[in-house]
Amino acid sequence: MPQFPWKIILKNAPVIVAAAESLLNQSRQRAAATEATADTVALRRRVMELDEQQRASAELVRQLADQVNAMAQAAEQSASKLRVAYGLAIAGTVLGIAGCLIAVLR
Repeated sequence: MPQFPWKIILKNAPVIVAAAESLLNQSRQRAAATEATADTVALRRRVMELDEQQRASAELVRQLADQVNAMAQAAEQSASKLRVAYGLAIAGTVLGIAGCLIAVLR
C-alpha cells in the first residue's frame, strides 16, 4: 500500500481549507444566481399573466359599460313613450268626462 504524505497534507491544511471554502462560496453564488434567474423568469411570466388578465377585465368592463349604456337608452325611450301614453290617457279621460257631461246636460 502506498504511503500517504500526511506531513505535506497537514502542513498545507490551511491552504486546502481556504480553497474548499472558496469553492463552496462560488457554488453558493452560482446557485443563488440560478435561483434569481429562475425567479426572474417566473416573475416575468406572472407579470405577463396579470397583464393578460387586466386586458380581459378591461374588455369585460367595456362590454358592461356598453350594456349599461344600451339599457339607459332603452329606459329613456320607455320613459318618453310613457309620457306620451300618460298625455293620451289624460286627453282621453278629459274627452270622456266632457262627453259624459254633454250627455247628462242634454
